[in-house]
Amino acid sequence: MANEIKDVVIWQGSGAVVELALMSEATSPTGTGTLYTQSSFSALSLSLYRLYRGRMTAVSGYTDLPLTISSVIFNTAQGWSEDSVGYNFRYFFPAAAFVGNAEYIPLLKCTLTDGQVFIPTNPPKIKVKAIEDGGAIAGGGTSTTVTGELLYVATASAALQNTTDEGTLIGGGSGSLNVAANSQTAGDTFIIEASGFYSTDAVVGPYFDWLAKWSTECTLTVRLYLPPSQSSQPWNAKAVFTRRTIGASGTLVGRLSVEAFTPAGPITGCAVTSGNQTSDTTVSAALALRGDWETADSENIITGQQAELYKRRISS
Repeated sequence: MANEIKDVVIWQGSGAVVELALMSEATSPTGTGTLYTQSSFSALSLSLYRLYRGRMTAVSGYTDLPLTISSVIFNTAQGWSEDSVGYNFRYFFPAAAFVGNAEYIPLLKCTLTDGQVFIPTNPPKIKVKAIEDGGAIAGGGTSTTVTGELLYVATASAALQNTTDEGTLIGGGSGSLNVAANSQTAGDTFIIEASGFYSTDAVVGPYFDWLAKWSTECTLTVRLYLPPSQSSQPWNAKAVFTRRTIGASGTLVGRLSVEAFTPAGPITGCAVTSGNQTSDTTVSAALALRGDWETADSENIITGQQAELYKRRISS
């Protein structure tokens, strides 16, 4: 049995979170089941399908994708608005999973430790809406469309453990995290989306800094206190840099939002630039998402599992 969330609606170029309550069968017609825990499962795999004009096609990279049970299953119920029971499964789909405005259907295959296999029925649909204005712009008489370009996708994980040295949260992958010289126009927006999981010391909870960087010209920092005795809890981060002006004295603004999840609920933080930041577009710029533990501890571990960099541009 599973209680699914309502359909998810996102804008093109955004990621999506799917939350489910995975439960055992009720023992009576009027009863309810109990939420499964990590030890209930021997395997989980996820598939994503694109539904467009009556045709459903598999999304590349999301066909029976094996999931790490401890990264997506909570051992205690997480609060949500659907009911008082809560959810115990959470997965973040990066923006790169969605191509164009369409509906997407995630299917989760669950294998229990006793060998039973089930797929939650009536899964939620993820509806992706195109960011465009098909009508006239006041005073312009033309339409505008936002185009997107995937610049980089991580194909490996990155981890920081037992160190206070700043390090990357984006693993090796395909594409480039560098923005070429003289390639930007005013209004260009660059988005880093990343997610992973973390564990902390059994006694002392540490602070951890997420840092989104545009070369050496702009750094956004979110510091969160992570409670002790956390094991493979999920986190996600999104950094957005928007180009204001171009040239050697060009400017940009940015923001960074971070969520770190615990059994008691999410811990969140946000950082924004204080006005325009000077940023030279006549030279290349390296984008990064990095991290830094306040204290070195062998039990303090954070892993960046997924990461993408993509660009949006308005065209007339």
